Amino acid sequence: MEADPDLAAYAVVAHGLLTSASVIVGLAESLESQWASLDDERRRELVTSMGDQARTIHGVLQALVTAAPPEVFQPLRDAMAGQIHPVEAATEDRSAAATEGSPKTSID
Repeated sequence: MEADPDLAAYAVVAHGLLTSASVIVGLAESLESQWASLDDERRRELVTSMGDQARTIHGVLQALVTAAPPEVFQPLRDAMAGQIHPVEAATEDRSAAATEGSPKTSID
């Protein structure tokens, strides 16, 4: 029986995301449990590693979103209608909130 290339691609992507997420969780747990015993340089190294892994996840997800046909996201758009505002509006809301002193989000 021949392997399904879509399933193989899914497995590779899922494994990559899970690996990076596991690294982030492990680093976060290390920071939590050892914070007082770590010097500033070591903390910075751990946070930098977390950022690197988060950027890896972001890159994979961005590639998936970019490669997917627009209709794939229509059910999500329908489900979230009215709950998510454009990024520009969210940025404006945050700027206004900073001057008013009250936090605002881009999700109702």
